[in-house]
Amino acid sequence: MLSELSRPVSGMPSLTIDVGSADRSHRPRIDVAGALVEPHACRLHKVVIDLLRHDLPHVIDVDLASVTAVDSAGIRVLEMCRDDAEQLGCRVSLHNLHPSPGFSSASVSLLSFSRRLSPAEPQVPRPRRQPSA
Repeated sequence: MLSELSRPVSGMPSLTIDVGSADRSHRPRIDVAGALVEPHACRLHKVVIDLLRHDLPHVIDVDLASVTAVDSAGIRVLEMCRDDAEQLGCRVSLHNLHPSPGFSSASVSLLSFSRRLSPAEPQVPRPRRQPSA
């Protein structure tokens, strides 16, 4: 498993990116842990580009379960990964996209409903409230 670590920046949480294969599918799997924020977020894009150049997979699974924070740079990097993969006929599949401390529900909503990014797991719609009689 390849691992890419960010260098700590004063006062900023770090980011760890591990690359391996998903269990049975043998698809590349990227496990992201820590803060997907400026200035570290661009490291994820570099990893995806390297996978596209060397392996040319049909799907790259990105597991966001251990992401503790995301900012607009992180969202933009995910969009760039998606765009670059699509140009080569590859799909970036996001997994475990859920609100957590630092990963606000607004960020999840933005990612979930973006035209370019959709989670691998279907989102369960919230039940509609019935109008009061």
